Amino acid sequence: MFSRLNSPKQQTGQSIIFVVLFLGVVVLSLVFLYKAGKVTSEKMQVQNAADAAAYSVSITEARDLNFMSYTNRAMVANEVAIGQMVGMASWATHWSSFESYLMAYERLFVYPLVMAATLGTSGDAVENVFKLATNLAFKVPGDFMFKVFKIIGNIGATVMHYINKAYSAAQTGYHYGSILYSLSAYIDLVNDNAPGAKISDFGILSMIAHTFTFAEIPGVPGSFVKTYNPSTAEHVDGFQRLAAHVNGSRDEWSRKRGWTLPLDIPPFPIDFDSDFDNDGDVRFNVIDIGVAQVWMEFIFQLSFDLEKTGASELRAMADELGNQYNWSSADATSVLMNLVFHLGAGVTVLGADFGASVDLDTTSGTFARGAMKLNLPSPIDDVELFDIDLPFPTSAPFSSGSAQIGRTKVTGTDLFNISADGYGGAPNHSQAWGMDPSGTLAPPFVGFRGPVWSHLAYQVPTVIATMPTTQRRINTSYRGLPMYSDTEEQTTPWGYEAPYFLAGVVKDAVDIYSNNAPLTDTTPACIDNTADATTAGLSFDNAFHLNDGCIADGELGAIAKSEVYFSRPLDLAYFGRADDQEEYGSAFNPYWQARLVQTTNADRMVAIALQQKQTFGTIDSIADLLTQLASIPDDIMSLF
Repeated sequence: MFSRLNSPKQQTGQSIIFVVLFLGVVVLSLVFLYKAGKVTSEKMQVQNAADAAAYSVSITEARDLNFMSYTNRAMVANEVAIGQMVGMASWATHWSSFESYLMAYERLFVYPLVMAATLGTSGDAVENVFKLATNLAFKVPGDFMFKVFKIIGNIGATVMHYINKAYSAAQTGYHYGSILYSLSAYIDLVNDNAPGAKISDFGILSMIAHTFTFAEIPGVPGSFVKTYNPSTAEHVDGFQRLAAHVNGSRDEWSRKRGWTLPLDIPPFPIDFDSDFDNDGDVRFNVIDIGVAQVWMEFIFQLSFDLEKTGASELRAMADELGNQYNWSSADATSVLMNLVFHLGAGVTVLGADFGASVDLDTTSGTFARGAMKLNLPSPIDDVELFDIDLPFPTSAPFSSGSAQIGRTKVTGTDLFNISADGYGGAPNHSQAWGMDPSGTLAPPFVGFRGPVWSHLAYQVPTVIATMPTTQRRINTSYRGLPMYSDTEEQTTPWGYEAPYFLAGVVKDAVDIYSNNAPLTDTTPACIDNTADATTAGLSFDNAFHLNDGCIADGELGAIAKSEVYFSRPLDLAYFGRADDQEEYGSAFNPYWQARLVQTTNADRMVAIALQQKQTFGTIDSIADLLTQLASIPDDIMSLF
């Protein structure tokens, strides 16, 4: 009987004990896994919504900056076109002026020779033929081209100016439209990617702060985008920057047009036996007595070039406001002489030089602005007993041209302050420019020419004399540079200022079991983490609540950070720079992009405090500390 009772066939139902014991564990594990998965899914949905919102806002702003860059470049191109038109008008006057200069040379050289050779019978006839030829070759076509280019410049400058104003208005409208669109996209993307989610209080505050630094609210400093008004004195620096972009973007013809024709002369026929001193100068030893030497130095160089130069320039006038800029152009042709003459003599005693020299040289490597130097050196290196510079005109003019566009005009005084490399080097042609090498006006009765031509009776035009005239102002409706926007380098101490953007999104934690009812901070378990299962309401009806007090403020929250950044592609030859220089971001280069970036510890701390209402006990600790400090006086008084 015992063997029958213990038979395996009779031992049934005992495994149910293990099933009952482990069934609860399995069910609880499945419940926890389901709840954790659901919360994770909701959290990922909220995080994706924050990422999408932040990235989309920055994408919109990157497109705004690229639109600024395209319109700024278009405005620069239109300004360069105005410079080309004023340059064509100046070139036409330069061509026409050949007649005046050639007739001046005819009156100076040809006419006296003909009169002398023909006993005064053919001078006028030869001059009339010469004048007819120069008129047909230069004056008639030059005057005709000037009339044509004056009409083109007048109409073209006005049209380009108002097109730039339209670009400026479109730029401003698109900028503020992009801001409104990005705010709308922020709201829509949160709802589309996480139904039921909303922008958190932290997200609203960061959005407001970001908008203030991207939209340039009047009176609010630190804007990433700055709009420059041409009538505002505080924006002078911005228009100097725009003018620099325009002048730097000129084509070769507008920047420096011209040519050079070398006029070779035979080599100097004198040759000496010589050697070179320590400085590389040619030195001739006249007497050498060992301890002393009597020496002489001699250098002579002479060259001639027929050179034509000219350029168009955008210049600030009057108060240098943006609406007071002016386009002007100048051209000049001259035979330029480069003369270097050095004669020195002295005695060298025990290695020390005692001597004097006379130099006839050009200054700063220029051809036309010559000067004669007289100097007496001393035995002390780099010390001269006297050094005198005398004007030495070294150019023979053949043409000059000028024109300008603008409500403000370039005056003769302005032209005297132009550097030698201005207008493509035209001021180097001192006689055609209208001043002698010392920088002073020539006598007015000869048409503002240098003293070397003061005895001429034939009137010739010069740049200084003609550019300020009404005839050479081909347009007076051009009102300078337009309003435009650009970026400014700013520090971002808080992390949400432009070009950064912080998005904050929250969503009510849901009850998975009972019709997705929101779990708010009124749920007992969210209020008292020490509540037991009964008081927390853990029953069959709400068994799937995650009522452990870990969902702060009854909401799931997420933050995301994005950035608008500048990056010009370097891997493609089409985009790369020819000079291999690194380019910095501005609203003149359309290479703005957007990306998500890592949030900082400060970003997360502020977000948790404002968004999840978590202070990590800091506020409570401070309150307790203040309470304890307040009780110290009472404790001290209780001792007495």
